This record gives sequence, C-alpha cells and structure tokens, in this order.
Amino acid sequence: MIEYGRDPNVNVKLLNDVRVIFSDEFCIGKGSDGTRVYLGLSKDGYGKAVKRILQYNFIDFAKKEMKIFNEIKEKNSTYLVNYSYFIKDTETEWVYLILDLCEESLESFVHSSTMEDLQNSLPKILRHILTGLADLHREPSSILHRNLKPSNVLYNAKGEFLIADFGLSRIMKNDGTTHASIGNRGTPYWIAPESYCKDDESFDQSSYKRESDVMNAGLVAYYVATKGKHPFGSDECRLLNLFRGNPVGLKEIKDVQLKHLLSWMLQLNPKLRPSANEALKHPFVLSDKEKFDMLCDLGNQPMTKISRLLHPPNSGGHMQLNRQISWKDCINPEVLKLFNERHYDFTWLGCVDFY
Repeated sequence: MIEYGRDPNVNVKLLNDVRVIFSDEFCIGKGSDGTRVYLGLSKDGYGKAVKRILQYNFIDFAKKEMKIFNEIKEKNSTYLVNYSYFIKDTETEWVYLILDLCEESLESFVHSSTMEDLQNSLPKILRHILTGLADLHREPSSILHRNLKPSNVLYNAKGEFLIADFGLSRIMKNDGTTHASIGNRGTPYWIAPESYCKDDESFDQSSYKRESDVMNAGLVAYYVATKGKHPFGSDECRLLNLFRGNPVGLKEIKDVQLKHLLSWMLQLNPKLRPSANEALKHPFVLSDKEKFDMLCDLGNQPMTKISRLLHPPNSGGHMQLNRQISWKDCINPEVLKLFNERHYDFTWLGCVDFY
C-alpha cells in the first residue's frame, strides 16, 4: 500500500493495483458510521469502487461481506456486483473492499428518467434483478440479500442493472428455507412483512426467506413503474397496508401483465409468491421472441392439455379461457382465409390455438 501526493489535505493511496483519492470530490457513496465509497482507477484503466470501512466497528461486518463476495464470485453472475479483493490497512483504522464500478444507482436512474423511459425500461430492469436474485438463491450456498431497494441496484456502462450491497446478506445453512434473525434488519418500508417486527415481544422472532427478496424486487419494480412511489401507500398508512397485504397502489398500474406480476410478488403469504425463477417466466419480463416461442409451444399442445396447463378444471380461470370472445374480428380477414381448413373456437383457447 503506497501513498502519493504532495498536498497534505489530499490522501492518495495505491491499494494493490488500484489508485484512489480519498477526498469529497471522488466520494461516490456514503454509509452509516463512517463508511464511504470512493472512485478508484486500476492499472488496466478500468474504474473501481473502493469501499472504506472503519475496521474497529466493522471488521466482523466486512469479513461477512467478503465471505458473501467469495460465494458470489463462484456463482459467476452477470447481474451481481463482484469484488476484486479485500485489504486491511495495518497502519490506519480502515479496511477496504475493491468493487466493480457502476454508473449510478437505480434510485438515481429513476429520478433522472422520464416516466415513458422508465416504463419502457422496466421489463429489462426487472429481468436483470430477478436473474441476479435467481443466481443468489441458487444452491449450493444459497444467499439471501435481505436489503434489496432502489439504492442497492446499480446501473453499469453496459446498460445492465446489478444487485449490490451485501452487508446484510446471509448464506443459508443446510439447504434451509428460512433464516431466523433479529427483526427489522434492512431499510424501513423495504422489509417484507414476515421479517418486520410489530412490537418488542416479536423482535427476536423475525424470519427471512428467498420469497422475501422476491417481494422486495416487486417493491423495486413498482418504484420504477411509478417513478418513486410505494405500492403500499403513503407513509402514514404504509405499514398497516403491508401487514394486511393490501397493496393499494396497484390501482395506478395500467399494464395488465405488470399488475398481475406485481400482485403475485407482493402477496402477504410468502408461500403464495413466486420464486425468482418462476417470476422470470412471467410474460411481462419475457422478450418478444420468448413470448412468441411460448405461444408456439403452447399452441402445439392439444386443447385439453393447454387448458389443464393454464388452469385446473372447474376453476374460474378455466371458465375464462373457454369464454366466448370475438378475437377473430381483430385478425386480418385475408390471414384468416389461410386457416379456413381448421376450426378455431371463439374463445381464448381458440385464440391460443390459432397462434
């Protein structure tokens, strides 16, 4: 570790192969109790983020985060912020994490973008976040993030959205499904209800699941879709709505597919929420090609099998699929003539079969 610079007010260090200037001008992030993130430059010309942590207060925190980063490296995920190495300065009170550098946080991206741009970008943003979560949750060494929010999703120069800040993350033990912990860890209003303690008596009875991360991804998606709002309402009634499973803000979502996906991800009961991999199969986050391929695969199935695949018999969904609709009136008559040799019902199932 080498120090540079003649100006006594400017602290410049070379941390392995990364040169960093510890000044307000190059500070790109601030955390609690003295944690700071500075812009660094490696010898290969790539920018790095240098996270500086007080070692006396945060050495255990830093070690846990380093262990998480080691596991993340093994997962080789495109949508998780990776770290290069960990450095303990024996001459000062600091420890350093050298991280991938990104352009800005999703929070900043939302504030600087138009509503139209955000709505156009949301499928990609959510697809990247869910892919990152799926990678985190993948066994072995399944990791719970436990603090997913707009400021902990970063946007890089490649146009990718990466999950960051693993200070509260935990590695699941023995292929478990739930992590028991002290309650209310995370950011107020960005905590799933099963992880939120309503009173002092339940403070040590909190739990966190993979589906808790998925709910947070739903909160983030709503934040993007509405340019900074929360699906459970204003500050005054937000916690009450959260505990009741009442996402009142969904009435503002006009996109039917997005509304359906968010309703699924924001369920009060974690068992009713999708996994990250299941959410990735939802039409809202699929590309146009993936949607077309899905319709082709579905259309090639026998009609009775399609109905069973989508909804069980005698369910409300099954009845809706077989409801009479005038979908043929929306198809060019010249196109329909090409398919006259086959009968297609005036139902949603008939429409799927046609496609």
